[in-house]
Amino acid sequence: MTSVKIVIISQEHRGHGISTAAYFLGQALAQRHVPVLLGDLTERHGRLPSLNKQFPTRNLVLWTPPAAAMRDLPALLRKARAEVTGKASCILVDADLTLLDALAGADEELRMVDYLLLAIDHTAEGEKSADRLANRFLPLRDRSRIGLAFARIPPNEEEIADLPEQTDDLLPILGYWPADYRLATADDMLAAGTAFPEPHQAYLDAIARLATRLMRLVPLTKIEKG
Repeated sequence: MTSVKIVIISQEHRGHGISTAAYFLGQALAQRHVPVLLGDLTERHGRLPSLNKQFPTRNLVLWTPPAAAMRDLPALLRKARAEVTGKASCILVDADLTLLDALAGADEELRMVDYLLLAIDHTAEGEKSADRLANRFLPLRDRSRIGLAFARIPPNEEEIADLPEQTDDLLPILGYWPADYRLATADDMLAAGTAFPEPHQAYLDAIARLATRLMRLVPLTKIEKG
């Protein structure tokens, strides 16, 4: 039976476009025959349902547990893994870093997480902050289960080509997603009753590369349907 892997995507501060990136990352995995349960554990429950409604994807199911259940994150993840075994091969969780504090001090609880992807600014300060954050989850770091992605970098080909492969403290950098200014204004558009804007192709291509890298690193299992 296919092992269900838990991948968490998070950020220290809001503003990196995590929820949007999580949805299209889940979509990219599902399109590569990795069935995904996408968990919205942000307590905001706004962006992901809108994206799921407008861009429904086969083999991608949205999961929005109530806030009361999220207070016991380890139990919630164990239950989700048990319920989707045989149906999905990845639980991709969009969660604020404050929620993950429930796991930070417990080695045994952290071991259920197969990968933690942190979104950071493409700056020297952003990399230093990521190194500091990773040390809060040492059991994951010691097992090479933490990686970084640069969020909303300027769509400049020369700058993208110069992205480092790791930080000075040897944390791997898995990829990035470029700034897409249509997505940045999506909340205003949704509030006005306008459809969510479709991302630029450069954004989708960058997310697809990130999905491919995750599939190899975690690793995530394809389920081919006959």
